[in-house]
Amino acid sequence: MKAKRKKIKNIILGVLTALAALAMALLPVILRASRPGETDAASVLNARTERGSIRTTISGGGALAAADPKKINLPQGVEIAEYLVKNGQSVSAGQPVAAVNKPSVMKTIAEVQKNLDYLDKKMGTAPAAQETATLTSPVAGRVKAVYIEPGSQVTEVMLSHGALMVISLDGRMAVDLETREDAAVGDEVTVILSDARELPGRVERRQGDTLTVTLTDDGPALGETVSLRSADGKTLGEGELYIHSAWNMTATSGVVKSLYIKPEQTVYRGNGLCVLEQMDGNGRFDQLAGQRRDYEEVLTELFALYENGAVLAPEDGITAGIDTARLGLMRAGMEEYQLVFLAETGDEGQGGGESSSPDPNNPANTQNKAAMVSAVSYGSITFLVDKEFRTFSSFAAATAPDYSNAEEKKIYSFGGAKIYAFDADSGNWNQVGSSGLNTLKVGDLVYLAYNDTDPEKLEMMLIPEPPEPEEPDYGGGGGGYEPPFEMYDLTRREIMRLNPRGDMTVQVKIDEMDILGVSPGQEAEITVDALPGRSFTGRVREIDPKGVNSGGRTRYTVTITVDQEEDLLSGMNATAILTVGVTEDVLILPVAALSEKGGRTVVYTGYDPQTQELLLPVEVEIGISDGVNVEIVSGLAEGTQVFYTYYETAAMPELAALPGQLT
Repeated sequence: MKAKRKKIKNIILGVLTALAALAMALLPVILRASRPGETDAASVLNARTERGSIRTTISGGGALAAADPKKINLPQGVEIAEYLVKNGQSVSAGQPVAAVNKPSVMKTIAEVQKNLDYLDKKMGTAPAAQETATLTSPVAGRVKAVYIEPGSQVTEVMLSHGALMVISLDGRMAVDLETREDAAVGDEVTVILSDARELPGRVERRQGDTLTVTLTDDGPALGETVSLRSADGKTLGEGELYIHSAWNMTATSGVVKSLYIKPEQTVYRGNGLCVLEQMDGNGRFDQLAGQRRDYEEVLTELFALYENGAVLAPEDGITAGIDTARLGLMRAGMEEYQLVFLAETGDEGQGGGESSSPDPNNPANTQNKAAMVSAVSYGSITFLVDKEFRTFSSFAAATAPDYSNAEEKKIYSFGGAKIYAFDADSGNWNQVGSSGLNTLKVGDLVYLAYNDTDPEKLEMMLIPEPPEPEEPDYGGGGGGYEPPFEMYDLTRREIMRLNPRGDMTVQVKIDEMDILGVSPGQEAEITVDALPGRSFTGRVREIDPKGVNSGGRTRYTVTITVDQEEDLLSGMNATAILTVGVTEDVLILPVAALSEKGGRTVVYTGYDPQTQELLLPVEVEIGISDGVNVEIVSGLAEGTQVFYTYYETAAMPELAALPGQLT
């Protein structure tokens, strides 16, 4: 305690010395301000020592952030007719936010009912002992992890990994990392894989210093450690890749007899994944019953959508993430496309023969590039484009595109460019309007054809017809196999997000010397730069036990929550003040009453109003201070009157002219 008081005393003495030097520098100005007939610039105040309490506080600053948003999703097959709200609009629980297309809802209800009937039939025929079953995929996506192989025991794999395999649903991987560098939602970044390959990424979310970045799931491995670089070349940090939206295939019992897929393979709804044998009949029945409950929940939701004719806000909040440009994509359906190249002639090409030439009018007039849709946003489509110009005859069917040296290209306008789509029935390329672009989605393959004399001028774009996915070979007798029932896709589509109007958070850094005085639930006073004169009450939600060392000192991240009010917005700079101790029943005086004289801390107990001179200095020992009051440890008795000088603002205009003296 003595050491702490000595430290505080030294700090206060330093401040007093600086104030004394400032007073000497300003003395001529003060004297000029005290002309006859004018109010003196200096006033003498007095105070008495009294019993009171002093708070010990620590503070830190950070940016306000809204609580985690709630996603509003729709079942597959349901189309949005129109959005009834805009981004940033405040809505209440139960308020309609988007009108649905009722025929699409009824069509989806019928499809889900077929799935329920199918499951009922399977449950009725499930044997009580053992059985062999083919597990099919109810979703479309890319296989990112396979934990089984022929001979694997299902129970052992489930205990070790929690799933038999994992499929990526939305074509994206994600990575979280901590960084203090500037990076906002929507910013483009570069993701550097462990083998030094570079892929484009996008900042999906920012919560304090935590960034979530998404990138393609075509190539990067699950769990791979990657580093990130901003558009201006700054290193943002590194993190471990995970699947942005995943579906886990599970089972309760059995042994893997055969496996039809491998990692990185694209699968479609209804594709066979594996065959299990020696399955417990009761376990299989329970698995089917659980699957049926999932479809029952979707059916109940669909009937509510049909009755309301709209999507209702699940809670109070502020809307975000509405992208009206995607309405056309939603209405176009979610058919899967297989990426294949087109041969100009021969049976390998789609349609085959000379009639399948990409440009029926003038095929020799263009230079061509393969491209894959990497992003669709309002007013533009972004492609991952092969840098090399090639002739169409060099594209062989079923040849995987090599985008290792590809570049991102954003196209805002297709004015003047012809758009062709391949018609499998006629075997020809037919010209379509720009509305044909609404059928494109991330992962689709197209061909961009440029003028051979002006490589920047886009002449036309060709959209290949997606081939039907090949059915897996299930083996069996000469009678063939029964195509698997195509289960309704239970994955959901996000249409907007709802930022709650409840708690907001601010993350502050607290020094290691102070962190032990902070605990969850502790009250904090919050001030906001944009709202001077106001304060808000917050509470400590959590303390990150992993400190960050910088300059020989470790700092810890403390997350504080505060009730969201109308004027509090995400991104505002805030300061949190935490009380870490209160000293009760001590003798206190205003800090302004202290003076420094000959290396001693003194107060003046006398005053001559004729000469305006402070008299009778008394040396005091001081203790803790909250910046306004200071503890008097010794030197004065309770009730002692002291005097001190206060400089009024009359001299402020001239003081402001003295550079470096006043801040």
